[in-house]
Amino acid sequence: MYGQNFTEMPNWGLAIGWLIGIYGALIAFGLIIAIITAIVASKKGRNGFGWFFMGLFLNFLGLGLILIALPKKYYVDEEEEF
Repeated sequence: MYGQNFTEMPNWGLAIGWLIGIYGALIAFGLIIAIITAIVASKKGRNGFGWFFMGLFLNFLGLGLILIALPKKYYVDEEEEF
């Protein structure tokens, strides 16, 4: 239509390359956020392994949750009060 040549096959290799690149970048970005979340969690005395997966699946939400969470030492155990 309007001078376009539709007889040629599309370049699927280029399209697949773009998809792999985009998904690869998203996976790398998610892993970086998850690692940062785990590091912050372990510095606050939390379980870094568990928070790694929280950051991996929730990305910025998981990172935001651990950034606003208090370190474990600020919580008072009932046994220590008596």
